[in-house]
Amino acid sequence: MAQDCPAIVSPLKRLECFDLAAGTPIHHPPAPPRALSRVLPIVDLVQRNEAKRQPEDQRFLLSSFPAPDNDQPPRLVISAPALGALPPRPYLAISCESKISRLQLVLDEPAKPNKMRIQLFKDERPVFAAYQWQVLDDAGLVVDAGRGLQAIALLRNMGGGQRLRLESDYPRLHGLIFDAEGLGELIEQERQACRW
Repeated sequence: MAQDCPAIVSPLKRLECFDLAAGTPIHHPPAPPRALSRVLPIVDLVQRNEAKRQPEDQRFLLSSFPAPDNDQPPRLVISAPALGALPPRPYLAISCESKISRLQLVLDEPAKPNKMRIQLFKDERPVFAAYQWQVLDDAGLVVDAGRGLQAIALLRNMGGGQRLRLESDYPRLHGLIFDAEGLGELIEQERQACRW
């Protein structure tokens, strides 16, 4: 039974699986009425960014939230929809939150595994070697390539091409293509915002 635990997407259910396998007594606090899965801020940022998109433009789009006159810390997001996918569709998202760079996929439906092997190609050349990306949220909608130095290493190689393509052991992500025209200039703005 413990062998199946790492495949569980929800962190709490995964922990419960390990507790059951080890025979640890489980305390079940009363569930709040209509408990909702926690949705990460990147989902909201991408939705707000994509609301500004012109229908004919599928390239990466950049927005900064909140408005410059607001006292809250600024958050920058760059996103693009997967080409050829019908709405709702997956998005590739680059963000700068709290001065930390992140590279993530925001999915249109929950991922089944909590880790998946992904390799990104720019104009058919590998951007980096394939490695495990991690599902971050209970809802299974955010797949994280990494943050900080790991994300920066990837972002440095993502600009200057026409197309980005994913290869993955997770069939729903395998073959996704994104229009990368102009992405290098947007990554430069993210670099300045996150100060790397």
